[in-house]
Amino acid sequence: MNKKQTQFFYLEVKKIRGGFFSAVEMEKLSLSINQILKSRIERTFQPIALPEIEENTFKHIKLLSQELTDVNDIPQMIITFSEYLEHKLVFIVIILRVLNEGSQPISALLAHAPSSIEITLEKSLIPDLLHKQYPKEASIFRFQVKSSRGL
Repeated sequence: MNKKQTQFFYLEVKKIRGGFFSAVEMEKLSLSINQILKSRIERTFQPIALPEIEENTFKHIKLLSQELTDVNDIPQMIITFSEYLEHKLVFIVIILRVLNEGSQPISALLAHAPSSIEITLEKSLIPDLLHKQYPKEASIFRFQVKSSRGL
């Protein structure tokens, strides 16, 4: 494996005979899987600090990465509703784009947002390379917009 390329690992575990895992079984699985994976997987980047949506975040990043197949492809995006606060709607936004020599940093692009929108960049990472040359950048951020009382 190329050391410059980040790989994702996603695992779903189901009982052979169906049904749900008990709390004791979940604890045993969690401990044993963590130990096995930590001993066999090299960490190449810091984990995304979004525990409540981490699983879906990785699924979305993988899906969006598959959509980018050419250097000239437009950025791909998934917007997910996160929460409704008293006067705000909060969304999680994942954008994947192919970086080339003329690419501006995502923070510079987000700076052009209207002042009525609050954007917080949570994480930016490189999940893949296009044609083993062009990095695909994944940016995850929170997007807050004012809402009316009736929503």
